[in-house]
This record gives sequence, C-alpha cells and structure tokens, in this order.
Amino acid sequence: MAPARNGFGHFRGFPREEATTLSDMTRTAQRMLTPDVARGFMLLLIALANIPRWSPDGDLAGTDLVSQVWVLTRTLLVDGRAYPLFSILFGFGLASIAARYDDPRRGAAVLRRRGRWLIVFGFAHACLFPGDILGLYGLTAVLLAGMVARRRHTALIVLACFIAAFSVLAMLAVVPPDGSGSPAELAQLPWPLLAVTLWLAATVGGVVMTATVPCVVIGVLLQRTSYLSSPGAHRGTLLAVGAGGLAAAALAAVPRALSLLGDGPGSGAVAVQIAGGYAGGLGWLALIAWGCSYVPGPSAVRLLTAIGQRSMTCYLSQSICFAVLFLPSPAPGGLDSLTPAGAALVAAATWLAIGVAAAVLDHCGLPGPFEALSRRLIYGRRKEVRDATGAAT
Repeated sequence: MAPARNGFGHFRGFPREEATTLSDMTRTAQRMLTPDVARGFMLLLIALANIPRWSPDGDLAGTDLVSQVWVLTRTLLVDGRAYPLFSILFGFGLASIAARYDDPRRGAAVLRRRGRWLIVFGFAHACLFPGDILGLYGLTAVLLAGMVARRRHTALIVLACFIAAFSVLAMLAVVPPDGSGSPAELAQLPWPLLAVTLWLAATVGGVVMTATVPCVVIGVLLQRTSYLSSPGAHRGTLLAVGAGGLAAAALAAVPRALSLLGDGPGSGAVAVQIAGGYAGGLGWLALIAWGCSYVPGPSAVRLLTAIGQRSMTCYLSQSICFAVLFLPSPAPGGLDSLTPAGAALVAAATWLAIGVAAAVLDHCGLPGPFEALSRRLIYGRRKEVRDATGAAT
C-alpha cells in the first residue's frame, strides 16, 4: 500500500526533516517551498556547468557567435556559482535535520551517518564522473555534525571565515592561469585509478580549498531565519541580495571571461572567479526565494519541486545520461562535436527529461530510487524512523 499523502502531494508517516541537497528526499506533512524550488533550479545550473566536462568548449575564438555569448554568460553567472548554491542548501538541510532532535548527540549521530553514506555514494559516482561532489559534502557533514547539532554558530562562523580566506589565498597560489587540470603524470594513470585519485584529492582537499564549508555554514545560519520559510516578508532584502550577489559574482568573473577571449590576464582569473562564487550562490538563492514569494502554491512549480525533492536521484541521473550520450563514437558528427551552445541545449534537455520523470514519480507518490535507498541505509525500517524522531503517522 502506498504511503498516505496530504493535499499538497507530500507524504505522511516519515520524519519531519528538511532534506539535504544530495542525501535524501524528505517526505513531510509540511515542506518549505523555496528550498525545493531552489534545488530543482540548481540542478539545471549544475547540468549547464558540468556539460563542458563531457563536451569541451574548445577554442572559443573559433566558434560561432551564439556559443561565444553563451560561454561568456556561463562564465559570469553559472560556472563556480551552482555548487556554492548547492552547498548553502546542503547546510540548510543539515541544520533543519539537527533541529528535529531534542538530544544534540542523536542529531549529530544522524548527520554523521548521512555523511558517511554520502561518501560511499560519492566514491561510486566518481567512477563514472570525474567531478563528483557527493564525497566532499559527506566529509563536510561528518566533520561539522557536532557543531551543527549543538548550534555552535560562533565556532562555525570563525571556521568558515578562516577556510574562506585560506582557500582564496591557496587558489591564487596554485590554480593555473588557464584553470587546467591535473599534472601530466596523473593523466597517464589508468582510468579507474585516475578517477579514484582525483576524487580523493577533491574530497579531502576540497574541505579547505573550496567554498563548500563557508557556504554550508551560510546555509546553517539561514536555517535560523525566516528568509526561506517566509520569503514574502523579506522581498526587498531578497531582491537586493539577489541582484547584488549576482552582480558581484559577474564582476568577479570578468577577468576570467576576458582571458577566455584572449584579451585579459589569465593569472589569478580562475581563483577570483571561484571566490565570486560566495556572492553568486547566495545571490541565486535570494533571487529564487524572492520569486517563490509570488508563487501561489506548490502546483505552480511542480516540476521544480519534484526535482528538488528527488535531488540526489536527479543529480546522479544527469551523470548517467551524460555518460551514455557522450560515449565515444567512431562516426563523425556525433555529440562530441557539438558547439558549446549545442551542448548547453543537450544539458537543458537532459535536465528537463529527468524532471519529467521526477514529476511522474511525484504524481505516483513515489520517492526517487536513490532517496529510498539512502533512507533505508540511514534509518533502517520505517518504524525505527518514527521512533527516532517522534513523528506520528
């Protein structure tokens, strides 16, 4: 028998907790609209940001005008902005889960268990996609679980500021001017070993070398406010933060955009662009929250909420679809020869197709398969979930 559903198409009989972006769909009697919509839209940004890994842009000067405009737009507003948004939502979810537990030790234990399983999912994902982020989020959850569950916000803020400063300085020192990847000797490794090596470096080093931890802390702090739960009360602030954040992020990416055109200095451009991700991620979230304040109800954005509630399944499905679509083809003129604009259309179409599948699952009252697996691994049997959270059927 399918779980009972309320009038909004959500589930009853499961713990009332906010889902982390990558680990689990929450089925609750009452969900906030903004985080789900943000997760759904975020996965479109991630698809657009990830597609160059499968279909490289190539020489920008030698491509068509539409592709040039698109790559520059992506550089200013998408690259290095989608994952900070992801991190903020992840932190918001962690804090929301911890808030459901009266005993901080139990809340921390749940967060660590979720984090450990995210690391396992990330390891498997890395064998398919070289840009996995699940492992980094899992490790972050394990390391920050105690402070998040005990609401040690001062310690979190100090830690976030230290890591933000260190990561920006480190990126300025070590990121190549052109943003190129790993050393040549690494490229000679067989694919499985190369994938695991790069994943380990990105997961462990990413804790102090990316915007992930500071943005997770931003999300944790946001959970204590009403900006996402009641965006209608903060429209002016949200619009100002959204417009200002995206403008600052675009400005920070100008050196990188100029270097792509060959008209600007490449040194430090990638690092400055990445540093602008803090403003970009927060700007996107504020703008989405502002838009959600005008949405009449969940049905108006059902596609986005269906994706957002199944974000882990949709995220992994994107990698699977891209891996299949961009299999090496001996025939000329395949997908591997797409222009950057054409590749972006493929990314958007893939996101939409996965979104339609998520909407079908939502209509049938079903979670995503990876959400169902994650919940079973983390919580065990359904009765144990209710006992652990005190949620009534």
